[in-house]
Amino acid sequence: MNITNFVRNNRSSNEEDMSTEMVLMGKSKNDYILRIPEELRLEIFSYLNLADLGRCSSVKREWNQLIGRSSLMKRAIYEERAYSTKIWENRFGLPATRGEDKEEEFASLPPNIYEILKGRCPMSSSEERVGETHKLMRIPKTMNGQPLTLKSFGNFIKPLFPHSNTGYEGQSFNEHGNTPIRNSYWVLMMDRKVSEKDMDTKLFPLHGYEAPRMIEAVFCIGASLIKNEIHITDTVHVRVGVRCQELLDRWSPRAYYGIDVVSSEGISIANTICRRDLATIPVKKL
Repeated sequence: MNITNFVRNNRSSNEEDMSTEMVLMGKSKNDYILRIPEELRLEIFSYLNLADLGRCSSVKREWNQLIGRSSLMKRAIYEERAYSTKIWENRFGLPATRGEDKEEEFASLPPNIYEILKGRCPMSSSEERVGETHKLMRIPKTMNGQPLTLKSFGNFIKPLFPHSNTGYEGQSFNEHGNTPIRNSYWVLMMDRKVSEKDMDTKLFPLHGYEAPRMIEAVFCIGASLIKNEIHITDTVHVRVGVRCQELLDRWSPRAYYGIDVVSSEGISIANTICRRDLATIPVKKL
């Protein structure tokens, strides 16, 4: 088989068929892929998606090492799994991410992100992996060319909510509304709520998790609505019910802000006492 012709003939073919043929090729005694220059080998693997790259990396040690020392896995995760600025461009157009550096966004994703996502989830009682229980989110410092704050983000996403002029139900975030994000960064956010007891004993000391800041919680909610194409209407709402980092009152050390519900009125930031023993959604900054 001429490997160059194999690549050319399969560029537009079904990816599953292509990966199956590659796996069979790798398991055969005549592994043509290892006979060609590394640059061409990487080009061949670049046509595969994340699942097929994982499949091929398990075929033999040489393939695993080749894929592992390249950025192929990282690129596939960025394109397929990450909640990157691309989701905002797809929904609102290019101006949505004006001011964000796309090259830096990709470069700042940890080179070992594939191993991170394959690792065992520290909060799972089963053998679930981080990639199965977390969302990989990019928190940008700007949106639509403006510094990202609770207020500016609310104005940006208010078209998602039929009966909201601000993106929020009420204005309960007070002094935190104009606090900007200083630098863009990636976070891992669990897709389930966790009790404060578990946060303290299992996540905080060993793994660097914390309760989300209000802007992180609100931004991730908005990103999830966009990426998963959830349309909020008068009859469709999402119950959240988690607490954030910010204190509701500096004189009440156990009173925190919380995200209550997402409805047609917008995202509701609770302005009632949100006790520290209530559940939250852990986040980890990468």
